[in-house]
Order: sequence, then structure tokens, then C-alpha cells
Amino acid sequence: MKYFFSLIFLILSSVVGLEVQAQTYPDKPIKLIVPFPAGGTVDVLARKTAHAMEIGLKQPIVIDNRTGANGAIAVETVMRAPPDGYTMLFNSASMTINQVIYPNLRYNTLRDFVPISEAMAQESYLLLVKSDSPYANLSSLLTAAKQKPGTINYGTPGVGNGQHLLMETLAFKSGTQMTHVPYKGIPDMVLAVIRGDVSMIAVNPLLAEPHIKSGKLRALAQVRGETSRASAMPDIPSIAESVPGFTWTPGRFGFFFPAGTPSALVVRINTEVAKALHDPELKEYLKAGGFIAVGGTPQEYYQGLAKDIQRYTEISKIANITVN
Repeated sequence: MKYFFSLIFLILSSVVGLEVQAQTYPDKPIKLIVPFPAGGTVDVLARKTAHAMEIGLKQPIVIDNRTGANGAIAVETVMRAPPDGYTMLFNSASMTINQVIYPNLRYNTLRDFVPISEAMAQESYLLLVKSDSPYANLSSLLTAAKQKPGTINYGTPGVGNGQHLLMETLAFKSGTQMTHVPYKGIPDMVLAVIRGDVSMIAVNPLLAEPHIKSGKLRALAQVRGETSRASAMPDIPSIAESVPGFTWTPGRFGFFFPAGTPSALVVRINTEVAKALHDPELKEYLKAGGFIAVGGTPQEYYQGLAKDIQRYTEISKIANITVN
């Protein structure tokens, strides 16, 4: 009987402790780990969203850029962090893509983390060619790819990223064979297509706009999950207009806690993400960059990530994408 009452006391103390923690949380700065360098797309999205969240949290969110191993170093850092709500991860689709293409990866997205909220998704990419490219539209480029398999090449910021899987999906759906040329990052990839070293690249509209306005690059198509054109780019056709049946699920960006973080803290941050997505400055940035605000529950984010892992597994097998 004495043991029984002691057990009840411990359970009640634990529940009360969690309630008190949730009421006072956060009472110090929160560290937000970002897997990519400062100034890149993921970093800027993290910073702008975090800045909007600080108003409701009444505590600063400190950005910590942990680069390396295609983002795995940052992810594993958060995986090993105490589940106390003071270490978060902001990541892109690279987190789930890595899980698919790296056979010896030490983390599992759905096992080792608590998805807090999907913040935004990449609504569209632009397929870009050099301004004096002989291909007037996507159909003519794909025709050339069919006539001479492997001669059309495309650049990406590395092996196994979202652009790589996107381009391999395009090749598969269009029945073509194109050559992948990986670079160390987006700046090198953009310079490569401007020089004519590669035939085509895919980047988000925000990064593409300066090069299009300067006359260095030209947009062949916009990448969307549907045949309709984005309202901000009504003159640029979607890929599906040239490749019937082409679909592409937008890449997800969102927040994670290490597994074991109390649900009350997850709900607290989820609520602040939802509020931040209504911030006028953030909304304008997302619109200009071809992103859509998402929000939603942790459960919805978990389900979306599970679907992504299945989808990336399928295309990586088709394209034989793996990194040892």
C-alpha cells in the first residue's frame, strides 16, 4: 500500500510539474538550430519566422547555423539535445530526403523527433535556361533530350536535394534521360547555367528574379503540383502543360523538437508558429519567394512527412540515387 501511494504521488507530482512548466515556458532564450549557412533560403525562412514568433513567446530565439554532412550534423545535434523545449530544429525537405538516400544515417525523422508544425512549403520553382538558349520552351528542350539521351544536363546544389529529385521526376515523367551535374551550392549552380555549362536549373522565384530582370536567364516553366499557373507568374507555363501527368508535392519547411519533449510545449510553439504566419512582413516575403504558409497541427505535419518519405523512396529507386 505504501508503494502504491508513493507511485500515485510521483505521478501527480509529474503532472503538476509539467503543468507548471507549460505555464512558465519559455523563461529563457530558445536555441533554433538551422542546418544550412546564414543567408540561404532555409536560414532566411527560419530567421523571419523566429522573429515573428518572439513577440508571443516574449523570449529571443537564437539562431545557430550548424552546417555540414548535407544537414545531418544539425539534425543529430537536436536529436541528442535535452527534450526540454529549449532546443529546436528548423529544416527543409533535406531532412527526409537524407533519410532515404543515406543508408547509414543515424537519425529517423519520425522516430527521433516530434514534428511541431509545418511552417511553409515551396509552392513553385522556376526552370531556368541561359537567355540565349536554343530552347524556346520546355517542350523543345524535352524533344532534344529524347533525340539525344544524356546530352541535356541540369545543375543542382548537390546530390540528393529537392532539385535533384525534382529533375529526376521530370525526366521519368517525360520519358527522357538527362545528365545530373551537382555543384557545391546554389550560387555555383546559377553561375554554371549563366556560363552555359549546364542546360537548365531549378530555383525559387525570389532567387531567379534578379537574373531574369538582368537578362541573363530565362524561365521555361514553373514547377507546381498542378496545371494552373501561379497568380504571381501568369505568363510562365507550368510543367504539367508540357508533360501531362506531372505532379510535384511542394517541399516542406518546419519546426521539430527532439523526441520526448512534453506535448504542452509542442502545442505552445505550434500556436506561436500559427500566429507568426499572419505577420505582414513574413507573408509578403513568402509570397514573393513562391512559398505558401501552411501551419496546421503536429499530427498533420507528421502525416505529411511520412508521405514525403514514401515519395522520395520511390523516385530515388527509379533514379538510383544513393550516397554512401
